[in-house]
Amino acid sequence: MILVHVGGTPYEIGYQHGVQLRALIDGLVKYETRDYDRAVVERSAELYQSLAYIERHAPEFVEELNGIADGAQVDYGRLLYVNLKYFHYCTTVSFSHSADGPLLGKNLDYPGFCFLAVFRVLPDRGLPFYQIACAGTVSPLGGLNAHGLALGHSVVFLKDVPKHYDGLPVSFLRRQVLQSCSTTAEAVERIVATPTIRVGDNIVLNDRSGNTCVIEKAPQASRVLGPVDGAAYCSNTFTHPELRELAQPKDEPVQRFGQVAALLAERTDGALSAQSLERVLGYADGACPIRRKSTQISYIAYPRQLMMKIADGYPDVHGYEDFVLTF
Repeated sequence: MILVHVGGTPYEIGYQHGVQLRALIDGLVKYETRDYDRAVVERSAELYQSLAYIERHAPEFVEELNGIADGAQVDYGRLLYVNLKYFHYCTTVSFSHSADGPLLGKNLDYPGFCFLAVFRVLPDRGLPFYQIACAGTVSPLGGLNAHGLALGHSVVFLKDVPKHYDGLPVSFLRRQVLQSCSTTAEAVERIVATPTIRVGDNIVLNDRSGNTCVIEKAPQASRVLGPVDGAAYCSNTFTHPELRELAQPKDEPVQRFGQVAALLAERTDGALSAQSLERVLGYADGACPIRRKSTQISYIAYPRQLMMKIADGYPDVHGYEDFVLTF
């Protein structure tokens, strides 16, 4: 994995990001904006209203994106469009306790080019953090901050997209949480209170004390689900009875969620551990694998040790490498 060091003001963070990953960002923007001209016409109201909300309520993202665009020498409008898209499919599993302390692991699945990197971010305001993200984007696909708060997520595409844009893209909200919250409790309060737009998200949290949960968040409502037998997990669907009908009716995410539950229930290795989490994330057998053909990376965050293990590719094939975080 590419490691990118950035720090300073939002614009400085963005500019350093853009300069260091110019070629990758250029490739991502070209790849993900093939539909840009049509989308600007068809979704102009959404795009302009979303930008207006971000400018009013989270201007630091506008500054950072301008920095990325300047550093990478790409068009700002196209870069913003990429940052407002949602195109990843994931499985996230978190243990409140284990032989190795609290753990949070995730497989990131995407059947195309992801242009991924690990970012070490030392902002002038807020907490230092590491995040795994696509080059050119501001939002974490997963990460861990200096106070030991770990975050993962799985996007949920909605059956009916709400036609209001008075809210923050949920991907930007994940970044705010990683940069500003020290504990799961703080993060839950912020996530539930912040209005979001367009898609749903299952945000998984764990902290140094092992406080873990899944927040099923849609623009219409949020529900917090605690761990069962020490484990909290999600796929790309909602499971809470009050939110389940909001998700697109797809069988695969439901089956994958059930497969995680079955693998955890069938464990024969005693107490939860990093090894048992690796086995779940690396499960590639049967009709519903957890490690899928589209898995790009897998990671496990250790909130108490301030460490991550990252598998660049299939975890059951390539294995995990230790990634000690320095802030």
